Amino acid sequence: MIEQFARILRLIDHYRQPLFAFDEIQRWPQGLFNRLFELNILRDAGTAEVIRCTGCDEHMLEPDIRKYPTLDRQVCVAKCPECGRVQFELEQLQQWTPNIEGLASHLAGTSNLGIATSLVASRCWRLGTIHRNDVYREVFFARGLTWDDAKDVVTQADRLSKSAAPLLLVPALIPDTSLWRRFIPACAALTEISVLTSSALQVDWNSLLQIPITCAMESSGGGLPNQTGEEALRAIVLTDAERTVLQALAQKKDSTFTLVELEDAAGYRKHTTSKAVKRLIDLGLAVRPGRTKRKGLGITSFGSAYLERSCSDALPAENA
Repeated sequence: MIEQFARILRLIDHYRQPLFAFDEIQRWPQGLFNRLFELNILRDAGTAEVIRCTGCDEHMLEPDIRKYPTLDRQVCVAKCPECGRVQFELEQLQQWTPNIEGLASHLAGTSNLGIATSLVASRCWRLGTIHRNDVYREVFFARGLTWDDAKDVVTQADRLSKSAAPLLLVPALIPDTSLWRRFIPACAALTEISVLTSSALQVDWNSLLQIPITCAMESSGGGLPNQTGEEALRAIVLTDAERTVLQALAQKKDSTFTLVELEDAAGYRKHTTSKAVKRLIDLGLAVRPGRTKRKGLGITSFGSAYLERSCSDALPAENA
């Protein structure tokens, strides 16, 4: 079952719409079809226009659905150049395809990341955020990032290309680092870090959070050398309101603010404070521990490092 599901993931990354015929489904490990269908990772793809001859198992035939007066049901017949007239059951024309939207939603839901949001139709989604052991990541899922149009997909997925803490899941094929202009995401293939259980597709998040994020900087020679997290800090530009809110959060490193408390500490009204908090969270500088909406706002270690760098950059150089 593990190998068959890995094959499905590889097909998702190779073909725009892989199709599974009735006969192929019958050869899958017992229970796999029902499990994928129940998890909304597989969907009905309608009736096949051609079907393989069950006699010679070679020729592809165009089925003709008929209802005979003597029969109380429809039947499917076709003419094979070798076997002659061949009859099929209607269910043999059924076919299925991976439900990519369903897979993205399942990944977001079962891991409590948030709600999957489509960034590029059928190609890229934002799954939400994860924060464990003071490590923050914004999680994305994309497929076909080794195809010819991969750069266009990344360009259209503005949220992914501009994320300061991107963690990218792909079905099977890791994209080339030349795709990225700002940050090179921590990237992993589901074929390597996920397990299909009886109730969910489980992802090894602990391993994923150990994958570093590097900075992609265009050089005059056209290369994209990897930089350290120091460059990631330098690349972040905050508005005055965002910086003030972050500095207010830093006043309570060991505890958290309610939104009302943060408004008072920062000196901004609710709308401005909420907008600043949202961007700080998206950048990984702030977090909502416990995933609550109205309280529990705190600064992350990444946010503290950003403020420390800002302060050091602002200090005047010593006279020689």
